[in-house]
Amino acid sequence: MEQALLDLESQRRNVPLSQLLSTDARSALSVNALLGAIAPEALAEEAKRAVSEGYETLKLKVAGRPLKEDIARLSAVRSAVGTSIRLRVDANGAWTEPEARAALEALGHYDLELCEQPVAPENTEALARLSVHTPCPLAADESLALPEATQHILNHPGTVKILVLKPMVLGGLLPTLRLAREAASRGMASYVTSSLDGVIARAGAAHLAAALPSGSYASGLGVGHLFKDEPGNHPFRPVRGRIQLPRRPGLGVN
Repeated sequence: MEQALLDLESQRRNVPLSQLLSTDARSALSVNALLGAIAPEALAEEAKRAVSEGYETLKLKVAGRPLKEDIARLSAVRSAVGTSIRLRVDANGAWTEPEARAALEALGHYDLELCEQPVAPENTEALARLSVHTPCPLAADESLALPEATQHILNHPGTVKILVLKPMVLGGLLPTLRLAREAASRGMASYVTSSLDGVIARAGAAHLAAALPSGSYASGLGVGHLFKDEPGNHPFRPVRGRIQLPRRPGLGVN
């Protein structure tokens, strides 16, 4: 409902939705490629394909398996794509604090851009302790679905350096934008990702991503390939690792 009303209001004002959210909104945004293969060899091939398609940031899931397997997977990807491509990992809160410390020390040798949610969402104190020692920046994702954890992160900016924003989880575009601005005022960056949503929800998320205080991190909105019935051609499909927002008023969706 909120997104529909914002769409109508931005059409009334004859501006793209991103411009309604922020007059400084960018016209395009970079997105990461989500790698899904398990075996190191298959993962390396998937990574090379993504880079050939224009992606400059690659993301893969870790944890839930022996650390030596994730080391082999990261090693294969880094060897396949070289040192200029950004690699980020997502543990989905699956590590204990000691496991996260050991894993990040080992995986950090592969020059990680960041790690999303290394420990359980409610364990913000463990996040803070890890941030002191980890070789890469930490990002809070599932923690932001917990109001108490979110407030703790905002009140203690050293807990993490980055927020992973899912407007579908956080109450809509406007509450998420407020959170991003508050985080920015406290020295934290942010980027937008999806929770396996369809094109219309991702359209709103893309406009939001363009309106964030900073666009320094690639957003996680290139997930259309995961859907069986994804429309073949729509304006929010990444091309060369970027989403170029429609210039039409509103969402830009007919």
